[in-house]
Amino acid sequence: MSEIDRQAHALQTIAKAVQIIAVQVSLDGVATALLNASLELSGAARGASVLAGKGALLLGGNGFEPGMPLVAKLKPDGELKDLPIDLLRAVRETRAPIVRAVGCGATVLCTPVASGETVKGLLYLEFETPREATSESVAATTLLASQAAMTLKALGDHEPPRDTSVRRVKSSSPGNVASFRWNPATRLASGSPEYYRMLGFDQDSGPIDFVSMTSRVHPADYPTAQAVVDDVVRRRAPYRMEFRIVLPSGDVRNLMWSGHFDLADPNSPELVGVVMDVTELRAADELLRAAHEDADRQLRLAWLGEMAGSIVHEVNQPLASIVSSADAALRWLERDEPDIEAAMKSVQRIGEIARRAGRIVADMRTMTSISSLEVVVRSMNSIVGEALQMSSAMIARTNVRPEIVFDPEKPMVSVNPAQLLQVMLNLVQNAVDSMREVVDRSRILSVRTGTDAGSVIVEVGDTGVGLPVGDTACLFDPLYTTKKGGMGLGLSICRRVVLMHGGTIDARPNPEFGAQFVVSLPLTRRV
Repeated sequence: MSEIDRQAHALQTIAKAVQIIAVQVSLDGVATALLNASLELSGAARGASVLAGKGALLLGGNGFEPGMPLVAKLKPDGELKDLPIDLLRAVRETRAPIVRAVGCGATVLCTPVASGETVKGLLYLEFETPREATSESVAATTLLASQAAMTLKALGDHEPPRDTSVRRVKSSSPGNVASFRWNPATRLASGSPEYYRMLGFDQDSGPIDFVSMTSRVHPADYPTAQAVVDDVVRRRAPYRMEFRIVLPSGDVRNLMWSGHFDLADPNSPELVGVVMDVTELRAADELLRAAHEDADRQLRLAWLGEMAGSIVHEVNQPLASIVSSADAALRWLERDEPDIEAAMKSVQRIGEIARRAGRIVADMRTMTSISSLEVVVRSMNSIVGEALQMSSAMIARTNVRPEIVFDPEKPMVSVNPAQLLQVMLNLVQNAVDSMREVVDRSRILSVRTGTDAGSVIVEVGDTGVGLPVGDTACLFDPLYTTKKGGMGLGLSICRRVVLMHGGTIDARPNPEFGAQFVVSLPLTRRV
């Protein structure tokens, strides 16, 4: 399945889950549909949905308010007392999703089921490993919780009988998903009622003309959106992209578009598809990014502490022996008749002990390296593309313009994809961070892949503040950093990973502004 097909399938799955939640006519049905869809979409190992039977969800000092009517669903079977009340209370008070790392590398996500200022319930998910809690899955479950809140608002505090069609009609609209149809020849667009509401137009005014439609597109996103649409129309290709719109109220929303050409009339084909408001998803992306950054910092601190503690423990004895031998050498030399031979033996012993200490450090470094990586053959374009996709929210937020050039031959490398992805993420983030304070020139992130003499080359450049004056090799030294509050471990770990894969990494200044980091890895020939 191609990336476009995979993303389209994911969008259809989310839309279907939203529809299922929207048509529920009881609290029990909403809680069950919300939990089932969230577990399926997110890949969580355990989950619970808790909804208040009437009014807002209340939490006492030791848990849920006694006597409060609740509808709770847990999978696998469990009890409400098993849930971390401090996390539930924090989500209840902030009315915002929280992602938290727990013991043994697991991650939990707790999302409010909120309607305005009222929190009607909570969705709780547990992931066995941090990698399972992807930004896409977290964003999807947050969207499902939003739809559950809309359905509960339609139901009200008193549940109707299951055959009440009025309630079903009121809650049948997904709210965040709409269908559309656009004719490139007439440049007129129409769609479901949600489509007009989403774009801030009156449905009674009829089809939306091209000028009115483009007036809604965010100025920063308009050039890219227009170029993609022109290319899609020219090739009659499937359409998928995300861009921001600005409503008449000034509210900025993120919309995800997906569609294809209906060729029933070859002379006048129309682009048909669905559009989803993913503003809340992007907010969840930011929460997950912040949680990942915090977890990454904690892991680096733990790694640094373990290394420092182990080195002190292992090297302490050789250092003590060196001091003892040095004292002995001084005593031999301070005698009335200095014993040069004995002093030389003490000095030789100091050299032997120092070399042994060096071997201890080298052995420990080998132990801390990843010696049993799961290596697979992957396209470097796909790894870099995944890093750029994961960083898209950060790039857009900082008004950085990406300029991407991928090698059309799709060069292959034998790597551990997760490790190389972390390297690319680190380089992209460093490049973006270096441009945050730039105001007098364009912020450009340039990324290029290619080959050179049997190696795959990745270049990540920026127009930021540039490199420190002098030897740039120090950038890759542990604890060296130019960032305020930085730890100086990011580039050190990048170099460690690249070296383990038989490659190299270096930095060089750009001719005018900024810097460029170059990663070189052995090229894997296609069989």
